[in-house]
Amino acid sequence: MTDDVIAHYQQLLQRYPATLEQAMCVTYSQGIDEDAFIRAFGGDPAATETRTLAELGQELSVYRYDQVPSTLLVASVGGWLVGIEDNGFQGSRPEVMRGASAGGTAVSVFWNVNGVNKFTYSVAGRLTVRFFL
Repeated sequence: MTDDVIAHYQQLLQRYPATLEQAMCVTYSQGIDEDAFIRAFGGDPAATETRTLAELGQELSVYRYDQVPSTLLVASVGGWLVGIEDNGFQGSRPEVMRGASAGGTAVSVFWNVNGVNKFTYSVAGRLTVRFFL
């Protein structure tokens, strides 16, 4: 992993510690394009809009924690697509991982405030490893 990628995630953790401590799902995918990645999560690529994590946080701040709509931030980092779901879990679902890994590999890490933690690794649309912590 390059120093700039590591620095990116260190800054993310420093900027949003409260959000990241609550619940999040981070999914990495390699081998598909961004539209296919968004579709794997059940989204419509034509209905997407560009947002930063801060902008999205501002938009979602009007919702009660259990009524926040599902959102997915997507970025390309070092040849991987990265999907971040603040207070989401879709990337931990086997059917999402099938689509996210259809052209190669996908890795998903999920945690929530209740201590539920999942790691999922899929290759070529097949679940390879999944465990709960």
